Amino acid sequence: MIQMMRSFVMLIPFVLIYGQMSLAEPLTYYQFVTNIEPSVRGEIIWFWTPDTFYGPVHSNDYIALKYSPQFYGPISTARERFRESQANPYFQFSPVFNTPPVEFPQFLQSLRNQATPWVPSQNGQKMTWIKMRGDHGIDIYQYPHGTPRADSLFEHLPVPDDQIIFVDGDVEVEGTLVGTLSIGSSGNMYLLDNCVYEGASETGGFEEDEMDHKLGLASEQNIYIANTMRNGRANGWERNWRNLDQHSIVITAALVALNESFTFEHQNFHWERYQGPTPDERGYIYLKGSIAQYRHGYIHRSNHSGTGYSKSYRYDRRFRRNGPPGFMPGDNGIYEGRHDRVELQQRWSYRIRNANIGTLIVNPGVVIDFEGEQPLVVRDSLIMRGTDEFPIIIRPKIPGDRPLIRVAGGGRSLIDIDRVIFEASTETQFRCDSMKVINSEFNGQAIWEGNIQVSRCRFSGETSLSSWNQLLVSHNVFENGLTIAGDTQGGHILNNTITGGLRSGLYLRRFRNLVVENNIIAFSRFGVNNHHFAEPNMGYNNVFGNGVDDYVDCRSGEGSISLNPDFVDSRRGNYHITEESPCINAGNPDSPRDPDGTRADIGAFYFDHPNGAPENFAPTNAECFELRGAYPNPFNSSTTIGYYLPVKSHVTIRVFDLAGRLQMRLVERESNSGSHNIEWTPESLSAGMYLLQMQAGEYSSIRKVMLLK
Repeated sequence: MIQMMRSFVMLIPFVLIYGQMSLAEPLTYYQFVTNIEPSVRGEIIWFWTPDTFYGPVHSNDYIALKYSPQFYGPISTARERFRESQANPYFQFSPVFNTPPVEFPQFLQSLRNQATPWVPSQNGQKMTWIKMRGDHGIDIYQYPHGTPRADSLFEHLPVPDDQIIFVDGDVEVEGTLVGTLSIGSSGNMYLLDNCVYEGASETGGFEEDEMDHKLGLASEQNIYIANTMRNGRANGWERNWRNLDQHSIVITAALVALNESFTFEHQNFHWERYQGPTPDERGYIYLKGSIAQYRHGYIHRSNHSGTGYSKSYRYDRRFRRNGPPGFMPGDNGIYEGRHDRVELQQRWSYRIRNANIGTLIVNPGVVIDFEGEQPLVVRDSLIMRGTDEFPIIIRPKIPGDRPLIRVAGGGRSLIDIDRVIFEASTETQFRCDSMKVINSEFNGQAIWEGNIQVSRCRFSGETSLSSWNQLLVSHNVFENGLTIAGDTQGGHILNNTITGGLRSGLYLRRFRNLVVENNIIAFSRFGVNNHHFAEPNMGYNNVFGNGVDDYVDCRSGEGSISLNPDFVDSRRGNYHITEESPCINAGNPDSPRDPDGTRADIGAFYFDHPNGAPENFAPTNAECFELRGAYPNPFNSSTTIGYYLPVKSHVTIRVFDLAGRLQMRLVERESNSGSHNIEWTPESLSAGMYLLQMQAGEYSSIRKVMLLK
């Protein structure tokens, strides 16, 4: 009973620490891990006496146990039982069955992406030979495949510091490492001799807390112990067992044979050209590190009365915390568990499930597949910046799922999203201090809270925005209504197209100061549905075709209309307006001009007049003073302000915030008649709406301009 209780207590930390980790952690997290247990010829490969393992062992297949293997670390399998024959194994931890399978990706994508250098093989014509030379760095040689090895230097590298070398083809490796290095190959990898850290013992032993060097050796095919004299060729163990230079191999590394096996060359099959003596015992494999192989590989055979190696495997426990370059958490393309900071590499695919990340940075071209109902929680900041050529794609891995990405940031947390597509009902629940979202698409429910700036986006699900300070919502399409909440002091809902709300087009729950201007609000149950005790400042909207009422507890305001907006094709999601639309040139005349230089249109998309000339700011009346506004507007870093003088005049142009406080003077001088342009780069101002005021003699005019950051 006591022994049973002890085993149960030991099982608890294993399940918590290892059971779920097997889903997604790097392959180097295991001392020994396989996907398929039988050999390529279907033969059972047994764990038996004197096999001993000190780190975690896992297989996605039936583990075969015979006689008395010993496991001093956790052991698990994705199957429901072991395969046993006369078995009397020792387990320090109780075995765990039916665990999730460990992921074996098809390619070494992380090593391929991060490699410097990338070594070509000229379509297999060249063999690459990499010699690690300790403090003298690394030499890379190439010679014609199938010919004797030649010292034809391809490249010399200094001592590596998180270096990754990828060989497009077969590669031979040997030597002593100083530094941190991973070597990957698309072909087979051959270990010519010891691959060992500087400072390790004769058999590869070292104190982990005192060792700084790390080595990863990874192949997308097999990793072979080459049949060389230094590795014990021709019965080296029997020839001179006292001299390790004549037999055995010492390896201090994480080994990954991604699609085949870790095994040895020339196994004395009767069909091979090479036939060794009888027996052909080549010594020991002294390995301190880890082994991951797609298929369990032979390291000893019965051929010729015994061929191959005995083994002495020890685990490098540093790999539980921090693997070699390219073998960090997530380098296999899968993120799970808790992380402080994660940056996803440009133009690569990832899978995220049950992840809790402090700061997540996503680079252009990344595709993320979400698994589960809530695959990602971001504790602080989320930064996703795509480009027009390489947008970021977020989608559920299983069609029909509705995964939720949640940001639960506190003070000084940031959301910065640009050119990101959230596909197929991916839901977002954002809460942070500052939020800027532009040029993106959201196809699931969106519930956001913070200082919000959202522009040029499309929302197809229900959308709710809550703010207690700044709220700038401009040039967006909301296809299932928009709800405004919070106690925003500077709220602006400008030039949006809002349709299809099941309850309301624009539903106002709470606000302190809210401007609703130049919007199309159409084809919902209610148009503008105000449930706050005060009214918003409304004007120049087109509220049309809403089933019950266009306005509830609010007034339409100056300049508003109720006419069919004449969308190009709203059924197919095209909310641009046609040349017959009443929304053209119907916006607030004091609003920023459209890019074609004309008066603002109503809605998210302006109608492009072919004769427009924004670069010239053509005057509407050549006999009048005119402040023509800014282009572009809204703008990020700089904008051009245009004005026209019919006669020579003293001109003053100043910038105020919405509270009427002077921010800066842009122009104060005598100017000749005609058109004038000035460039404004407001480096010291925060994002928001500002007022441009121009005075020239008795003329005075004010235009709004929106700064985005």
